[in-house]
This record gives sequence, structure tokens and C-alpha cells, in this order.
Amino acid sequence: MRSKYFIVFVLLASSLLVFLPAQASSKDLNGTMGLGFNTQFTNQDNMDGVSVKAWPRNMPVGIQGVCGWQLGDHNDEVTFAGKAIYPIKQEENMQVYISGGVGVSYMDLDGKDDELALSLIPAAGVEYFFQGLPNLGFSSELSGRIFFSDQGDEFKSTANSGTSVKVGIHYYFPWF
Repeated sequence: MRSKYFIVFVLLASSLLVFLPAQASSKDLNGTMGLGFNTQFTNQDNMDGVSVKAWPRNMPVGIQGVCGWQLGDHNDEVTFAGKAIYPIKQEENMQVYISGGVGVSYMDLDGKDDELALSLIPAAGVEYFFQGLPNLGFSSELSGRIFFSDQGDEFKSTANSGTSVKVGIHYYFPWF
């Protein structure tokens, strides 16, 4: 129950970023790379991860690679994921985006059979850059996750899904 209040708090705080005034021009991420940290809040356990975002020059999309981990009392998981990010609205010091990606997860579920899963990850989010900190991006994202996995010794393909709220921070620097 407490985690639901935290998720609501994060969503409200993130949505306030949309309404903060900014006096700089539109944020141009072309030719930049961001290194950072993400955390994902779910109704079970949280997943932390390191991430790289790249915005190639003269391309309308960015790419992101994430290595995430979750070490809980009952479940352990390591995930490698990649996604394409498409900005749908760019404003002063902020961009609103949609993204889609795929991930591969290795899960140890409560000491039972280990599981390897493929996931599809649709998402929508916002990234905000405060005036005076033009290279530091703060992001908030609502995403889904659809798992496809084999269970045990028999190959029984199962699919399940879930949603999560993610927040992150990335430092951007120019690259070739």
C-alpha cells in the first residue's frame, strides 16, 4: 500500500515539471550521449539500472541501452534492454516522447527453476532540463512490459504483462 502512495507522489511530482517555466530555447539533443541511472517502481520489487542514451546527428530518433537489476527477498532479476525513443513534442528545456524496445531477462524466482524471458517494452515519458543545468536531464516514464518466457524443463511459452513508473537522471555530453 505504501508503494502505491510513492508511485502516485512520483507521478504528480513528475507532471509538475511540465508546468515549470523555462526561459531557454528548445532543447536540442542531436549529437549527444547521456550516461545515467534509472529506477523502476512496480507493485512488487523495484528495479535499478544504468543506462546510455544516444541521439545521433540528423536522426529523428534516439536509442537507449539499459542494464537493470533487481535483488529481492524472493526474486532476483538481471535485464538487458534496448529501445528507440521518438520525441513527439519538444518545448523549452523539455521533451515528451514515446518509445518501444525489447529486453532479455534472467530471473531466479523464489529458488525455483531459473527463467529466461524476452520482453516487449512500450513507454511514454518526459525529460526535463532545468535552466542553469543544460546537460542534466531528469526523466519520468510510464511503461508496460510484456514477458514471453519458457517455464521449467518443458518449453511452455507463457506471456504476462505489467506496468511500471520509471524515473531517471542522465548527464549529456557531445559525441561525434
